[in-house]
Amino acid sequence: MKQYEVKTFSIPKVDGISEKAMEIHLGLYAGYVKNLNAHYTALRSLCEKGPGDPTVLSAVTRRIGFELAGVLNHECFFSALENGPSACTEGSPLHAQVIKQFGSFDGFVNGVKKTAEVMRGIGWVLVVHDKEKETLHIVWVSDHELGNVNLPVVLAVDMWEHAYLLDYVPAEKGSYVDAYLQAVNWKTVEDTFVAR
Repeated sequence: MKQYEVKTFSIPKVDGISEKAMEIHLGLYAGYVKNLNAHYTALRSLCEKGPGDPTVLSAVTRRIGFELAGVLNHECFFSALENGPSACTEGSPLHAQVIKQFGSFDGFVNGVKKTAEVMRGIGWVLVVHDKEKETLHIVWVSDHELGNVNLPVVLAVDMWEHAYLLDYVPAEKGSYVDAYLQAVNWKTVEDTFVAR
């Protein structure tokens, strides 16, 4: 099996999110990649030896789901910041879907923001795309692996405390969400929407 590799992202300075917070966050993402690879190595070893203790196999496979979703969600989170902010292209497939469902792009962004603001505890706000039903869903999930509802993630807003606590207290997390959403390169999100 090919090992997962830590991706690098071309992220300019984000107004409202310190460079130190971004550096720590990228380091945590790298930890997910490292842990995922370690769990796959452990799984291979367990499979080669035979099933053995089923609780050990169960623990390893459960962690793989957590680590893998952590890697993928973080990659979506960081890639949306690459190359600086840009507006969603009017008339693009993503823009058309947003207008159809939410009435306006601002209404959609406000839905993402308000979902993040009312969350209690840790988690993610994910925008997932159901191509078959031609629907975007804004969903809140606690642990990484529990929330993609088996639909492709188009946008991921990290609401785990490590994403904002260096810059904001929990009562100010709305300011962090504002900073993130204002820094999003919506052209990248458009590409993700079309590809997935």
